[in-house]
Amino acid sequence: MDTATLEQIVDEEGELFDLGTAPQTNDLVCRMPQPANAMPKISLELVEKACSSLGDTCISVSARPFFKTVSRTAVLEKVGFLNNCLVARGKFLHSCREQAWAKYYHAYTQHMGDVTELTGAPATSTWLCMGVFGDLLDKAYPLAHDTGDRARQCFQLPEDTKDIVSYIGGSIVTKLRRKAATLQDSDDKEAILDCLSELCDPDGNGKQSGKSDCRLTKTLNRGGLVFLKTSAQHFFQLLEVEVKRACNTVHGKAHLKLTEFVEECAADETLTSAFHSATYIACNEEQKEFIFAKIVQLYYKIRVHHECKLFMERLKCKASTVVQKKGLRKTLKAQNSVSE
Repeated sequence: MDTATLEQIVDEEGELFDLGTAPQTNDLVCRMPQPANAMPKISLELVEKACSSLGDTCISVSARPFFKTVSRTAVLEKVGFLNNCLVARGKFLHSCREQAWAKYYHAYTQHMGDVTELTGAPATSTWLCMGVFGDLLDKAYPLAHDTGDRARQCFQLPEDTKDIVSYIGGSIVTKLRRKAATLQDSDDKEAILDCLSELCDPDGNGKQSGKSDCRLTKTLNRGGLVFLKTSAQHFFQLLEVEVKRACNTVHGKAHLKLTEFVEECAADETLTSAFHSATYIACNEEQKEFIFAKIVQLYYKIRVHHECKLFMERLKCKASTVVQKKGLRKTLKAQNSVSE
């Protein structure tokens, strides 16, 4: 895709992004769908699973007999406070887990004495609570484990494609930063700019962006382009893989509608985790969700424009070939008629 077309799409679509308006709950394009609010509770089954695991694998070997024989009902009564350590489930599950662990450490210091009455040793209490809470987190905030295939696809992207992806990503971030800078609400402005800044190479010169993935940006940069940091590049490469999948009809239904694609990406824990990793320091989760959706929208429209252009070129080439074959058949038929 030529840079003039890219800039035109970014500018035209960017004008539609009212970053100063809080996203509405029913706006599927601007807002990531929220999961169900019902949170799991500690149960006897969960306690049994944690104790059985600790009875076989606990690092403190002397504590293993305790975990094998302790009353599961007694444990359930003592560790019930862990239910209050969970936070509302958002789209960035890693962030939810981190916030829950922060609440856990505070709650554990308050209830350690009660748990130790059952275990008889502070160290055993620590293993018990951490084991139960870890299993509770896995139920409350399940993480995807099928990232290997897409990671390999990202690795296998041609270097030129990675270069283009980084340039497009940087152009999108640049546009959104300029748009955010015009906001009147200082809180929204600061939150959005903080989130977008987390995607950028802190040195601003591409040194942390890798040697080969920012050549195009370095070539075209006249002082206003953004170099993405490595984790942000990985996020955009995952997004590129998803766009290729959505545009490829060989693997089934082609999800070409923008709203469908944004919904799928918003529900994709691998993508949201990659975005959270790149914007880890930014604190405003609502604005992070908002920026995630905006980036996905822009990137999809830019790449689909390119795919459509390639499709039309292939269609024209095919039509031209058909016309040439028809002309050749007419010529051969005419020559055969003359010879007869």
